[in-house]
Amino acid sequence: MQVKRKSYIKPFEKVLAMLELEAITHTKNVQQTGDDFYKVQTDTTEDVLLHRLAYWESAGEDVLKNTTQVLLENTSNLESDYIQLDFFQQTEKNLRQSRILRYGVHDLHEYRGKFFPQLVRACINISEVKKGAIVFDPFCGSGTTLCEARISGMKSIGIDLNPLSALISKVKTTILDSSKREIEDAYQQIQNLLHPKDLPYKIEDRWTQADRNYLIGWFAKEALEDIHQILCAIEQLRDTRMQNFFKLNLSNILRSISWQKESDLRVRKEVGSYLAGDAQKKFLEEARRQIKKISPYLEALYAFSMDTAEVIEDNTVTYVKKNTKYLGQCDVLITSPPYATSLPYLDTDRLSLLVLGLMHRSEFPQKNLQMVGNREISEKRRSELWNLYLERKSELTPQITELIEQIAAENHKPGVGFRRRNLPALLAKYFLDMLDSIRAADAMLKPGAKAFYVVGSNSTYVADEKIDIKTNQLLWDLARNVGWRQVNYIDMDMPVSRDVFRKHQGTSEAILIFEKGL
Repeated sequence: MQVKRKSYIKPFEKVLAMLELEAITHTKNVQQTGDDFYKVQTDTTEDVLLHRLAYWESAGEDVLKNTTQVLLENTSNLESDYIQLDFFQQTEKNLRQSRILRYGVHDLHEYRGKFFPQLVRACINISEVKKGAIVFDPFCGSGTTLCEARISGMKSIGIDLNPLSALISKVKTTILDSSKREIEDAYQQIQNLLHPKDLPYKIEDRWTQADRNYLIGWFAKEALEDIHQILCAIEQLRDTRMQNFFKLNLSNILRSISWQKESDLRVRKEVGSYLAGDAQKKFLEEARRQIKKISPYLEALYAFSMDTAEVIEDNTVTYVKKNTKYLGQCDVLITSPPYATSLPYLDTDRLSLLVLGLMHRSEFPQKNLQMVGNREISEKRRSELWNLYLERKSELTPQITELIEQIAAENHKPGVGFRRRNLPALLAKYFLDMLDSIRAADAMLKPGAKAFYVVGSNSTYVADEKIDIKTNQLLWDLARNVGWRQVNYIDMDMPVSRDVFRKHQGTSEAILIFEKGL
């Protein structure tokens, strides 16, 4: 069997490419015959290789044919009137020779912290799980793992405490069952409903007084009225899938029409002018852009046999404590958790959470305390977390406790600002939360199941000295405390992010591959 690897992928992706090829073909007998060309002796059929490979451009017994993955990526370049029947016949099509990470549903929301669909697909292949297997993601974020599991014919379960993350995951996994016609019809309905006289209720009835008071501080009055009008139109759609899809399109434009500094994750205001009707204009443009982008992708998936996805809004640790449904049933775990000292996701997403009615402002403090990586705590809470760390520090590795106490030695000195003073307790909370999460994940997995963690590192300054917080290496060792076997540690040379949050990107990332004991 001849195979051709993508020539434009990163070094870490070349490692994954070889691992997935060996896993699918059940052999290490792979010979390089030229630049990115390989020959492999295998009983695995050409169709299986073409359908499953993530980092390979083509495969074939006699004539090389484009892999399904390459064709799916290139749906981002097709027109919305593309016909699904031609999809698998386009072996000679002029395909882009570059990394395409945002195609199909993987570009539905400007969600920070996304990881690559190809990476997920490769991890599924490397795990050697079969169709019908259960793929688990305890930090499902924007649902990349869940979507890739679905189109691979596997059931998926994702958990995330952030209501916006849960909504994004639900939209991305359920829209896979929709057609271009359904979405187009819903779009036309919304256009027809975007009239002030059609509003079923007043703006005062949409948000509580407290929530409205907060939003008034971040939006012009005319902008809030326009947002209310858009939501009224969306809510008149009968199909919940379509409602949620268009709510995400609205979420995508909220920063651009608010007074939040658009490229800043922190809560920072920059008051500007607003032209009445601008929200409707941007919303319709964004919705049209998304429909045009995903339609060819959805048409291509028409022939796929997909399984189900379940999205759970909860903390993985608390979910496992109160539910037994999936305990010991999951075949593989693939996730990308937050890194230590990450910015609080709920505060970053606060405008969407409030506008879409996913949370009330009064709920933020308590839910923030449950979020892994949260950075905003009171002095009382800091003291509680530090005492908890002192009680449980023996559960952590010496490397973690040494890091925490090195920072505490400086940051607990008199006169240090509250943010730096909080850092040691928050680091302790993060690693204890991650330990508890790994233990909960262990309870969900079958014996011998693999777990893939894509983890980023970070850094901080202590007494004007830069200290690296090597979260990936620290979690690599911490997982052994749960009894997991270390299988592979793959450094990732990350491309610079293209989204509005690129300046908040971590210093490095790694793929940690573990195996639960038998």
